[in-house]
Formats: sequence, C-alpha cells, structure tokens
Amino acid sequence: MFGKKYYNGVIRKYVIYFGTLFNNIEIDRVNSAGERVQTLRVPISYGPRQKFIERLNVDPNLDRQVQIQLPRMSFEMNSFQYDPERRMNPMRDLYKGASTSFNLSSVGTPTPFNIGFELAILVKNAEDGVRILEQILPYFTPEYTATLKLLDNLDFGFDIPVVFSQMQTQDTYEGNFEQRRAIIHTLQFEVKGYVFGPVEDKKGIIKTANTQFYVDPGAAGVFTINSNATPASKVHIKPGLDANGNPTTNNQVTINTNSISANDNFDYIINKTFNG
Repeated sequence: MFGKKYYNGVIRKYVIYFGTLFNNIEIDRVNSAGERVQTLRVPISYGPRQKFIERLNVDPNLDRQVQIQLPRMSFEMNSFQYDPERRMNPMRDLYKGASTSFNLSSVGTPTPFNIGFELAILVKNAEDGVRILEQILPYFTPEYTATLKLLDNLDFGFDIPVVFSQMQTQDTYEGNFEQRRAIIHTLQFEVKGYVFGPVEDKKGIIKTANTQFYVDPGAAGVFTINSNATPASKVHIKPGLDANGNPTTNNQVTINTNSISANDNFDYIINKTFNG
C-alpha cells in the first residue's frame, strides 16, 4: 500500500503470545479416596471450537476407538477493532540506534487496536473443567500484562495487556445414551495491541553544531577585558563529543575570542559576554 511492501509479523506475534499463555496446563484425576490416579496435560491448538465439536459427532455408530482426546483447548482470533482512547500523536516517530553507530532506525507512531480472542475449553466431565478454569482465571484481574518485542529491527519493549471479559458454559447433557456429552467453557479475551508501519533507516545524524554570535563592540553594556580587546564573536558547540569525535556524556563548549588573555577566568568571560 502507498508503494511500500513490508511485513513486521506483529499480528502473528499476538496470536503466539495469546496461545502461549495457556500451553502448559495440567490437571490431575483422583479416585474416591482423593488419591491421584492420572495426570493429563491439556493440549491447545488454533482453530474454531466448532471444528472440535464436529469431530465428536462424525462417528454416529461409535466404531472409532479414538475420536478426540478430552480435555483439550482451542483458541481463535475473532475481532479487530480500532481503539481511539489509546491513540497517540501521529507526527511523533520512534527512533532506535546502535551504541557504536550513528545510524538510526525509525517507525511511525503505532496504531492501537483491540484484538478479540476466544478460548474454548472442551471437557467431558465438570471436574476437569473447573480444574482448568482455576489455573486460568486468577491471573486476570481483569488483565494480564506482558512485555513483548514486537519489531525485530527496533529493540523496544511494549506492554501488551490481555483483558478477560466474560465466560459462557455450554453443557450438551440432553440426548440419548449414544450421544457423547461435551462441556464447553468459552472465555472471551481482548488483547490491547499495536500495529506498525514500515521500519526505515535514518542516516546523516548531526554530530556538531556551529552557532555564530555577532556582537556589536560599540553597543552599550558590551564587556571588554581591556581597551584593545573585542568581545567574543563565535561559540563552537560540540554536544556529547570528545576530541576524537566520539560520543561522551559531557558537553564540551569552546569559545573563540580575540585578544582574551589565557589568565582570565573562563566562566567569568562566558557570563559577561552573554549576560552583559
């Protein structure tokens, strides 16, 4: 679009980010004495819940030994909405450069979007469902925030909240004995993310600034050291550079004057030259 082809992979990172939050959930099954008899890891995959429900119903004669293992989880991205409340100044760019180079990379102000995700938890008994829910819900109050590196070329960290909004439960207990039961918990989330434009390289950074100050020697209040001296007429400023042109933490200011003695106090000359 607009003659530029680029791909930052930001939306893909949001999908990975959301799925990673729930990819390490395990539950225990216990007997009547409360002893653990089985530990299950709940698998998660991307896709609509209807696909997994259909896999439960494709074997009407119950001939297949294994159709789909429960419990399991699925998630999908289902909405994308602009968020005007998080809009920033569009004229402000983000810059990042290496410490050993004067080159910078820049990107325009990111555009805020709220990305909707749906997480479906499929179980065959209520106990499995509540064991999974209790490992998820306490972390959302109502949001969980992590810092993501969204742009590979810019080492910026962005805090991306995942906000929990609501949960609905569906229990297909009605039907004959040949129909399989499925309890489905559907959780709605919203990822408050950003979408970026192309990353561009910036070169030719200004390292030295030369500022000329012209002072009328005959003006009232002009400071002179003696009757033959003239005031300073040029200030050479090198912000943040040492004698070799390398960046430093201290600003260096040099003043070129005519007939100023080396024994004169430097701070005094600067003050009187510019303040009168």
